[in-house]
Amino acid sequence: MSVVPPESGRNRRKKDDGIPSIAPSSREVPPSRASRAPRSRNSATQLPLSLEPTPKKPLFSPERRAKALAFTKSAFGGLLVVSLSVGMALGARRYVKTSPRFAVTEIAVSGTHRRSPEEVTNVAELSTGVNIFGVDTGRVRSRVLGDPWVKDATVEKKLPGKITVAVVEKEPAALVASGDTYLYTRDGQPIKSLEARDPADFPIITGISTQTLLDDRDGAAKMVKAGLDFAESYERTGLGQRAPIEEIHYEKDGAMSVVVGKSGTVLALGHPPFKRKLDQAVRIFGELDRRGQKPDTLYLDNEAHPERVVVRMR
Repeated sequence: MSVVPPESGRNRRKKDDGIPSIAPSSREVPPSRASRAPRSRNSATQLPLSLEPTPKKPLFSPERRAKALAFTKSAFGGLLVVSLSVGMALGARRYVKTSPRFAVTEIAVSGTHRRSPEEVTNVAELSTGVNIFGVDTGRVRSRVLGDPWVKDATVEKKLPGKITVAVVEKEPAALVASGDTYLYTRDGQPIKSLEARDPADFPIITGISTQTLLDDRDGAAKMVKAGLDFAESYERTGLGQRAPIEEIHYEKDGAMSVVVGKSGTVLALGHPPFKRKLDQAVRIFGELDRRGQKPDTLYLDNEAHPERVVVRMR
């Protein structure tokens, strides 16, 4: 019997190198086990995850797409309407500003006494043939008010081609002489300097300085009104028919005197009030008429003894 000697460790290692190693150094997990999710001891059994792709939802639903389409159509329609409206408006404006249908064919002026309709038309710078929509009624009115005789004016357009100008003129009531002579209204407002063609049959007021007329228009207006107030009171007594007032004069201290009648009788009145003094003048004139005498001056200005009247005869 033969005995096989044991292999040395070197020989054993060499022989082992040709044998595949089965040591579980990196053990592979079967696919069935790898796909299983780990379980938790305290949780219920988990279902395996689905590997199928999730279908994508559409960004807009059919209802939202329909609403968006309807809104777009509405917005486009509105924009189209606005564009057409603007175009029509511009076309209409161009038509009315260029069409001969709207040319001015008539200018009607009313309310004039001191000025003729032609003079008002010239001052207003109005003429036929121009487009009525090109006429600025505000500017026309301002030009008409620039005439010294005009107190107020109304300018209107009447389509297709008529313009009306209604004028309210100032009414003169007195002449104020101070260097030059000026026409004044009843409320003491100046109108213009007196010209040859202007009316002049009014009481003339003298004694108001040029400086007062220029620098103290309110004071001058009060003096003019006071003089005209006395003239109206004088007329109501009936003396105006016998001896109308020719002149109202102011002294430097404000005292008033009037010249009446063709003979130029002077009534020295002094300061207001004038009612009592006017009653005295009525009685004296009546007495002198019975005597057939003509007075030169009646002194009714005695403030210390108002009952005394001095008469200087011619």
